[in-house]
Amino acid sequence: MATREAGRRERRKQQTRNHLLDTALALFATQGFEATTIDRIAEHADVARQTVLNYFPRKEAFVRAWVQQRQDRLAVLLHEQAFREAAASDQLARYVRIMADYDERESRIARAISDGWLRHDSGFFAEAVAPPVLADAIRLGIQRGEFTPKLDAEIAAEVIYDCYLQTLNRWLQSDTAFPLGSALRAKLDIVLHGLLPRSDDASRPGL
Repeated sequence: MATREAGRRERRKQQTRNHLLDTALALFATQGFEATTIDRIAEHADVARQTVLNYFPRKEAFVRAWVQQRQDRLAVLLHEQAFREAAASDQLARYVRIMADYDERESRIARAISDGWLRHDSGFFAEAVAPPVLADAIRLGIQRGEFTPKLDAEIAAEVIYDCYLQTLNRWLQSDTAFPLGSALRAKLDIVLHGLLPRSDDASRPGL
């Protein structure tokens, strides 16, 4: 009985946390990050100010929770059996596509956060670590012979993730936003295939 009650309490707490996060993100998108206060979040969520602070002590905590939420959703998608059975290069391409889809779908939130917080706190990008799923896909590619055996999976994952972050940052700051997904895929192709000439280059038009 006690275990069941504890489970209900945890579910209620998670529901409250999700409600607060959704409320804050909606306000960031419509009013901007800087203009959105803890008091305003509490008012729109219909809870006491202290309730908000119990879950999110600072506004920046909402941003980090949003990023973690996206990573959690992505991890679920990328660990599906069909994904794991795909070629490693296809796994990396799907990762890039899903992240671009997230960013483009939530562009108002992302731009509001970028304008109001990331512009003044570049430490977020400096602290960002490549998600484990990237290195996992690269290791799998090495094991299958798809990638060179001398490849350092962790460094390769960092290169891909750093490329994603910098492209995302440029996209967020762009007045005339370019297609994020296409830009990321083009850069991933360069990472995967390199700058050295390949055996099929001579047969390509214009070469």
